[in-house]
Amino acid sequence: MKGKKFVIFIIILILMLLTSNFTTSSVSTKNNNKENEIKINNDEVQIYVGKMIIDCEWDSIACDIDIVDNPYDIIDIDSASTATIIFYADWEIINEKASSKEKWEFKITLKNGNTPNDEIIDTVEKTIEDTPIIPDNQNGTIYFGYVELTRNDFESKPFSNEPDVEKFRAELECYYYEGSWITGELEEKSDKSLWTVGRIGLENDKPSTPSVTGDIEDGGTGNIGETYSFTAKSSADPDGDLIRYSFDWHDGVVDESGYMESGGSVKMSHTWNDDAGAHSVSVYAFDRFGAMSPGTTISFTLPRSNHYKSIFLQRILSSFSKIFTIRDLIY
Repeated sequence: MKGKKFVIFIIILILMLLTSNFTTSSVSTKNNNKENEIKINNDEVQIYVGKMIIDCEWDSIACDIDIVDNPYDIIDIDSASTATIIFYADWEIINEKASSKEKWEFKITLKNGNTPNDEIIDTVEKTIEDTPIIPDNQNGTIYFGYVELTRNDFESKPFSNEPDVEKFRAELECYYYEGSWITGELEEKSDKSLWTVGRIGLENDKPSTPSVTGDIEDGGTGNIGETYSFTAKSSADPDGDLIRYSFDWHDGVVDESGYMESGGSVKMSHTWNDDAGAHSVSVYAFDRFGAMSPGTTISFTLPRSNHYKSIFLQRILSSFSKIFTIRDLIY
């Protein structure tokens, strides 16, 4: 009877070893169980950065990383929204060895910038340990980062008509350890590390065409030398960005307003002192990233006013008066 119990115990023990061949653990410095978690906050963008492979052949061991060179994505969010950026990498174990003890480590570090010394946003480690009876393979995906971005996180580049990009450095590492036949302790046998810089761009839409009203209507007539006021308004930015207006008076002078809320208005005045005839003013709206709206132009005619005609006649009469005074002195 005791012999039968012992045989049953041995069979159960073997079955337990076969069914629990691998034990896995995933550790993150910020978020646990990232592999099973997908966080969504308004918009979500997933950026693939590479694959880590540990190939354990019978006669060789190799760690390798297929890195994505400068992964890039564009997010489209308005001023009231937040986008969640999720970085991810694949991992794979090709295990044909049957050592006494093995350990595989995958580590990913995400930094805010593009240099090794930049601030660490997130670090994720996945460790797999095995005391194998039969060869086995595994693979999966590690999600990391969970960076939340708004439009205010992007710097303006008004001279390039597009926002700057946000940069993130993803560092991928993988290690293989094998148990020593002599001491039984794990010893590092192979490792590999690579990094890439992921870039996030911001989609930016130009403001709508502004409406312009003024002291002179389009096709109207005024007088040279007089000051006229014009009001620009109703230019709306689809992304909710701040806007500014630019007034081109087409005489070499351009006046610009300060930034204001989308759809705001501003009044500006100008005086044309020379070159009577056809004149115009064109108004454009710009968002804070430099995107320019279509322009609105008001054209009009400015003949010389009676005031200028009076001054012209006075100058002629003055000239004649001086001529006669000189003549009287001579004769």
